[in-house]
Amino acid sequence: MSAEEQPQYDAVMMSGYVSHTGTGDEYGRIPSAQYDGDMNVGGSYTNPGVQDQTNVVVTALGGPINASTSTPLLLTDETLFMDEVVAVALPEAMYNCTLAVSSDQIAQDAFPLNNVYLRNFEITSDVYSLDGIGNHPAGYESLTATGTNSFTDNEDQLYLMSMYYINAPMTVYGIEVMRPMELSKGAPSWPALHDTTEVLNDNVLSPLVSSPEHIVSAWDISEGRAGSLSPTHTR
Repeated sequence: MSAEEQPQYDAVMMSGYVSHTGTGDEYGRIPSAQYDGDMNVGGSYTNPGVQDQTNVVVTALGGPINASTSTPLLLTDETLFMDEVVAVALPEAMYNCTLAVSSDQIAQDAFPLNNVYLRNFEITSDVYSLDGIGNHPAGYESLTATGTNSFTDNEDQLYLMSMYYINAPMTVYGIEVMRPMELSKGAPSWPALHDTTEVLNDNVLSPLVSSPEHIVSAWDISEGRAGSLSPTHTR
């Protein structure tokens, strides 16, 4: 146990999100056809300092994205939230968004580096990706793997799923799965597409379409990825 002196002023941007779903769910890569023109931006900010802070403003700025929220008073130990919807055209490109908190006392802030929170995302022609691997701000990307070795006595019949919001008709041509280096050669897998309604009703045995069994090869392991889906499926 240790005792530390709290700073007089310290505004912290604790978290941030840039979401095309309107729910705060983030996707690293979004096909342009699935973006409906509204971006949901927000995050949480707090005051761990000893003194209250006045005229607090939080901004979210990145390319054409421009949103803000304000409060006249942020009490010590208080946490508040920004949640705004911005109507903005986003052509296919990589976008960097900075969420920042400021106040009348920001010049006296003890730790100015924690005043900001960074988010990146990409509008693509066809790639839909939940994780956004390789596109995160420097120092933000943290990779973990989930597989049969993540659980005890559950080596078979393991389902790993990601949900994607479909706002417009689309054709799925393939699935790419990132595989951990410790994966064993010869392990079988079955890429598939499922209807979310069926999955939420505990039915994972009736995919819309699935591929034949894929056996993990030495190439899969060396490349750290493999994926296939056949035939194509339009939804």
